[in-house]
Amino acid sequence: MVWQFYFNKKIFKNIVVLLSLLTLFYPVSLSATYNIKEHKEKLKRIEKKIKRKERAIKNAQTREKNILNALKNVEKDLAKNEKKILRLKEMIKKKEDQLKKVRIEKRVLIYEMEKIKKLIAIRLEAMYKIRRVGIMKTFFSFSSSYKMMVAINSLKKIVAYDKKLMERYADKIKEREELERRLVKEEEQLKRYKNKLKQTKNEISKKLRKKRYLIALLKKERKLYEQEVEELKKKAKKLSNLINELVRKGRVTKGKGIISTHSLSFPVNGRIETYFDGKLHMGITIFASPGAPIYAISDGVVVYSGWMERYGNLLIIDHGRRYHTVTAYNGAWLKKKGETVKKGEIIGYISKKEPEEVYFEIRYKTKPIDPLKFLAKR
Repeated sequence: MVWQFYFNKKIFKNIVVLLSLLTLFYPVSLSATYNIKEHKEKLKRIEKKIKRKERAIKNAQTREKNILNALKNVEKDLAKNEKKILRLKEMIKKKEDQLKKVRIEKRVLIYEMEKIKKLIAIRLEAMYKIRRVGIMKTFFSFSSSYKMMVAINSLKKIVAYDKKLMERYADKIKEREELERRLVKEEEQLKRYKNKLKQTKNEISKKLRKKRYLIALLKKERKLYEQEVEELKKKAKKLSNLINELVRKGRVTKGKGIISTHSLSFPVNGRIETYFDGKLHMGITIFASPGAPIYAISDGVVVYSGWMERYGNLLIIDHGRRYHTVTAYNGAWLKKKGETVKKGEIIGYISKKEPEEVYFEIRYKTKPIDPLKFLAKR
């Protein structure tokens, strides 16, 4: 986070210059001190948000990187599965060719069976005619034994042929049944291949769509975080410029300053959300309840009271002896520039509709200091 350190260092350098000028030309009015302290608090709050957003950006980038790696793996799987898909397509083609042959065989077999059926029909008709005449009568009609023996041999051949014909037809029936079983089996296998091919393609497509959607989502999320960080940086710079301007145009304010340690009341009752660290956080952020009053922690003079873009309403109070406080929130202030404030005096109210964050800073000779060193321990 080198750039953050550089950025904060630059801001604080500007603040130091401005507050130094203020101490020369405007002996830190109590009101100005408070206003500057308030700005510092706001600046610290912004810096915390910047840090949080940058952490979110980093996390988004890490997630994006992980998903990109996963996407690469999916694409590798897709390349591998392309071979699998190709093999399945080849198997399907082969199976379709086999089915085509089986169907042709079946048609040929049916044709042959029809021919055999016709022959059997002719033979049955002939046998029926012989039976009507009478087999014995037919045999005894021959004038010689030779002719009878020839007739008997011919009848035997006819019977043998008819037997073979019937057996052949029975074999063809069995063959057709086997072909039909093969045909059903081949068709089922072909269906399984096609379903497997479709399933493989769908699974890969689904994975790719999901990964690409997540990548687009994370890129969008990261972009939003980066925009927010940029806005926060602009906000911090604007606040620093304001503090510097107040210091530059300020006049000497007689006051006791803020010298008591761990004895001053909190500017607002609530939970501390962010703490002073002297690097990114130059003040504290207090999460206050709806309708809570905001107090001046010490006597002073208001040197700035007004709205600042990206900050809300700022109040800078000069407490004398080069002490300033900066307070910021979204509500309106009860004090205007040039007005004096007393310790414990109410200077604003949190909205009654919803809780709100209040940013609070203390600065001495333009340098931010930990407010908790001066505020009473809880």
